[in-house]
Amino acid sequence: MRNERRTVGRIDARFLGIDRDAAGDEPEFDPSIAAIIGPYSGMLNDYVSQRSEIPTAICPTEVLTARVRPWNYEPYENRYVNVAETLRKAMTQKSVSGTCL
Repeated sequence: MRNERRTVGRIDARFLGIDRDAAGDEPEFDPSIAAIIGPYSGMLNDYVSQRSEIPTAICPTEVLTARVRPWNYEPYENRYVNVAETLRKAMTQKSVSGTCL
C-alpha cells in the first residue's frame, strides 16, 4: 500500500499506519506493534513482578528494546549455535546481590 503511504502491520495486518516518507525501503514502524506494546509491556511487567523473585525495579522487563543493538553474529558465522547450556544456566540461577542475570 506504498502508493497510499500506508503501512500494513506485520504481526496483525488489520492495523494500518501512515508513513511520513512512502519512498523509504522500510516502514517507519509496525502499526500492529505500536497498538499493543503499551498494554503488553504493562501486563508482562506485572506478571514478572508477581511471579518472580527478581524485583522489576532492579531488573525491568524490556519488550522489543533497542538496547541489544547492534546485533553481532560474528562469533557464530557459518556454524550452528548451541545455546542449551546458556539457557540451562539462566533457568537455574537466581538473581545475585540484586543484579540482573
